[in-house]
Amino acid sequence: MRQTARRLLGAAALLAVTTVTTGLLATAATAAPDQKPTPVPGDDRAKYFDDNVDLGQDGNGCEALGLPGDELAPPAGIYTADDTYIDITAYPTGYTITGVFVKGGQGGGGNIYYVDPPAGVEPLGALPWNDLHAPQNPSGEPAQISHWFICVEEADEPTSETNTPTNPGGENPGGETPTSTPTSAPATGVTTTTPAAAAGANDNDQLAATGFGSGWLLVVGLALVGAGAAFVASPKLRGLVKR
Repeated sequence: MRQTARRLLGAAALLAVTTVTTGLLATAATAAPDQKPTPVPGDDRAKYFDDNVDLGQDGNGCEALGLPGDELAPPAGIYTADDTYIDITAYPTGYTITGVFVKGGQGGGGNIYYVDPPAGVEPLGALPWNDLHAPQNPSGEPAQISHWFICVEEADEPTSETNTPTNPGGENPGGETPTSTPTSAPATGVTTTTPAAAAGANDNDQLAATGFGSGWLLVVGLALVGAGAAFVASPKLRGLVKR
């Protein structure tokens, strides 16, 4: 009887241990698929952000990320990129970049890259910024990029002498209206002024040009004087006149 009781107790204890162990294993097996490892940025210049932020969502995506400035789709010409890595080589015209968000991988978030980072994160530093990427996959390699955007602020660009007009708007810098400088006409060999007549020119030349002269007056005068003298000298002519 005692041996039978001992056997029964041993069997019961073994059954209890087996039941508990089986239950724990089943619980672990059930919970394992729901337990995903937290993605890591895989870059000392980045911080993982556990939320999917994209352009066009309600509100400012940069504000949601804690970055200053406004969200902007990166314009062509300032970067090169493939499915995994991004190289940013210049700022957009008129702006400075405050940060970059790169989304990709199985998690719901992405990497934030900072120009002015929080503690524990390396700053991007001076351009170019090479090999920006999404968080790492469990394999340790960067995930394929699904989307990315930049955060920008307007830049204070000083005006240089090389691109500032010296006479903007048609006025000089002192505010005075500039005096126009007449342009000299090119020499053409033609003059529009009439030269003065040469001193001592013959007036008869001008009369001859019109068909009129004063020589006939002298001839008529001499004829009249001659006729008068003949009349006085000839008694016959006087007699004819009296008749």
